[in-house]
Amino acid sequence: MYWDIKKEEGGFNFSNYERNKQLKTDLKHKYKKTGTTIVGTIFKDGVVLGADTRATEGPIVADLDCMKIHYLAPNMYCCGAGTAADLEMVTQMMASELELQRLYTGRESRIIHAETRLTNHLFRYQGHIGAALIIGGIDVNGPQIVNISPYGNSMRVPFTTMGSGSLAATSILETGYKDDMTQEEGGFNFSNYERNKKLNTNLKHKYKKTGTTIVGTIFKDGVVLGADTRATEGPIVADLDCMKIHYLAPNMYCCGAGTAADLEMVTQMMASELELQRLYTGRESRIIQAETRLTNHLFRYQGYIGAALIIGGIDVNGPQIVNISPYGNSMRVPFTTMGSGSLAATSILETGYKDDMTQEEAIELVKNAIEAGIFNDLGSGSNVDIFIITRKGCEKKESYRCYNKKEYNQSQNYVFPKGTTQIIEETKKKWKDIEVSDEPVPMDLS
Repeated sequence: MYWDIKKEEGGFNFSNYERNKQLKTDLKHKYKKTGTTIVGTIFKDGVVLGADTRATEGPIVADLDCMKIHYLAPNMYCCGAGTAADLEMVTQMMASELELQRLYTGRESRIIHAETRLTNHLFRYQGHIGAALIIGGIDVNGPQIVNISPYGNSMRVPFTTMGSGSLAATSILETGYKDDMTQEEGGFNFSNYERNKKLNTNLKHKYKKTGTTIVGTIFKDGVVLGADTRATEGPIVADLDCMKIHYLAPNMYCCGAGTAADLEMVTQMMASELELQRLYTGRESRIIQAETRLTNHLFRYQGYIGAALIIGGIDVNGPQIVNISPYGNSMRVPFTTMGSGSLAATSILETGYKDDMTQEEAIELVKNAIEAGIFNDLGSGSNVDIFIITRKGCEKKESYRCYNKKEYNQSQNYVFPKGTTQIIEETKKKWKDIEVSDEPVPMDLS
């Protein structure tokens, strides 16, 4: 099939538009999630490759102990995410070619050989071979990590990750990577694997993305709450500076993720009830009162109220953080996060949290967690709001960090000389019988 391409002088070249349109029309296959987490990183004496071992067929776990790290050469291995059959054939083909090359030349295989051959092969099939690869090895040029997409483009990076779990893994890598790491520092932690496996097995409802990152943590004198400020309507950014930390009581605030209207009404209702209770009893509000009332209210509606909440405050029992889901269950934790950016934020919190933090350390931890959500989740963005709640009250740091601030052009006054606009037609009228009086004249109401 050929397309007539006409070159225009200046502007842009859209010569491939019709071709791409036709390719999309003829595309019969839809892409599936690879259900994989593969990682590679360089340390001072070599490289470390890692992968999970779960193989899936849609929603079904097909193999619990699948090997996703493939042999290419004695000095080179490859992690694969994608279609198992494609990965098996591509890596076996590459291993065979590298073996023949070593036998013919009598020299050690080089990373560039595998990179060049694989990118050319994958580019030829334009993504129809489902093989996302991370090559790791060491040759005369030292340790190297190469990221190769199924479409044939490649990147040489000090660390990388691919697959459906890459969002969470990226946060860990960006936080923990440093130059000249030891071999032990380049390892990975799978301590939560069994917990996550059990949680996924028991899930009955499908959750929708809330487009938010909210975080709460305890420090020795109080709590710190944080949130991003981007409000979305599907793929549209509706508000760049939305306040997601809501007032409940002078000693208690609440971060909200979910439907804006539901969050506004639920938090206003709770603030009103707590105010009436304080007026009636003459005592400070307690966290347990808000927790009990909100969990009962949300459980009654079985998730139809889209309000995922993090309550943070301090009362007679000390500083407390409570995580409340839209279905009405609650957890008391030293730190927590919710929203579509929570996966990235969790990595930061689990890495950086420690008992008896100072206020400055807690603020920095919450800021970093919100930033992880902003930079790794499209539903989160704009600024970072931080509230610090102690015995002295609440200190609000709105727009504590601002990102991608839009600069508006200053308005200018333009003066156009007379005659700039052409006069097409001109009409003059002469008014007659006009009486001018300095005294007030009554209006004619007849």
